[in-house]
Amino acid sequence: MISETLKQQLIDLFCESAEAHHRTYIATNGHNPEWPLWYAGNLCQPLSRLLGAAIGREELAGLLELVEERRLEENISTYWPEYYARFFMQRYLSAEPAN
Repeated sequence: MISETLKQQLIDLFCESAEAHHRTYIATNGHNPEWPLWYAGNLCQPLSRLLGAAIGREELAGLLELVEERRLEENISTYWPEYYARFFMQRYLSAEPAN
């Protein structure tokens, strides 16, 4: 199923970016108050390609902040990369894969 494959690709992309972010900020144990901008710079091109949408760095940084705020407000227990994948699929593809 295409949507499940895409969902897994997005999850993998978010996980790879998280690992790269942690390596970059190892001295602060991954803490970076400017994390949305860092992630946006790292994710902009591959995320745009996977979703087939031109997503600018500033737009993406704002969306990353938004999805994280929603995840925390909703007290979601879903693994954050999966939650993010669903958010971006819904936003750009109007499709959410089943579970």
